[in-house]
Amino acid sequence: MDANTIGIILGVAGIVIGAIVSYYFYKKSIRIKEPCFDIKSYNLIEGYVSTFEGLEVSYKDQKIENLTVAKVAFWNNGAETINKSDITSADPIRIVGVNGSVILNSKTISANNKANLLSSKLHRDKNAVYIGFDYLDRQQGGIFQVVHTGLRSEDIKIEGTIKGATDLKRRSIRFDDITPNVIAGRINSNTRRVISTVFYIFGGLLFIVFGGAGTIVIFGTLLGQSSTNQNNELIANNPFYIVALPLWLLIGFGMLWMSFAIWRNRPPKGLEVFDEKEV
Repeated sequence: MDANTIGIILGVAGIVIGAIVSYYFYKKSIRIKEPCFDIKSYNLIEGYVSTFEGLEVSYKDQKIENLTVAKVAFWNNGAETINKSDITSADPIRIVGVNGSVILNSKTISANNKANLLSSKLHRDKNAVYIGFDYLDRQQGGIFQVVHTGLRSEDIKIEGTIKGATDLKRRSIRFDDITPNVIAGRINSNTRRVISTVFYIFGGLLFIVFGGAGTIVIFGTLLGQSSTNQNNELIANNPFYIVALPLWLLIGFGMLWMSFAIWRNRPPKGLEVFDEKEV
């Protein structure tokens, strides 16, 4: 394989990776209050009452048709501290049911800084879970378990207004685990995320270097051995080589972007329980 060709491919890959890393650190340097959340749901009961005559399902003496347990992550993704005084009394931070969903129970299952005094309280009419805290620095927050009568994550949401902050933004911190179950059960979520990141980086570089560079070398060699007329005929009769190069590069850079997204969108340190499959 021609050394100059490999150098060009690696140079382009380095520029793309450098641009992604630079953008990542630029975003981290901006001092804003950025409240974020994500929701992951596990449906336990769906429509059994209407399916089987005479069957009744209840939760704490309340008859239900559906039952879903959700993990709700809430944290400050910005560099500026969010204080308790920033929460508006007219529009407090709260988890609410939508699409007819009723919240049955809630509790705080994880917080990465005890000094934040993070708390959750279910309203007596079960229409909202109010979230409270003393302050949240960058990447500080918690995970709440919410039991509701909806079917999916879209049946609950977080509402509220924080003074001087961006709007509440849903930011995905989930990922598709590529590690086999026999391995996933023995290692923690952070390690699995590292494995996934390395897999996509390695795969992306393979597609770029061997797929892209290999196509260039093979097709360039064929063209170099032919006359001009033969080259035109060769190109016309072998469209695969014309399509293959951008295809390899697209797949390769796509996998590199996937590795960046997996690592960038990981849960804040101390809140890795959100990644776990158990409720």
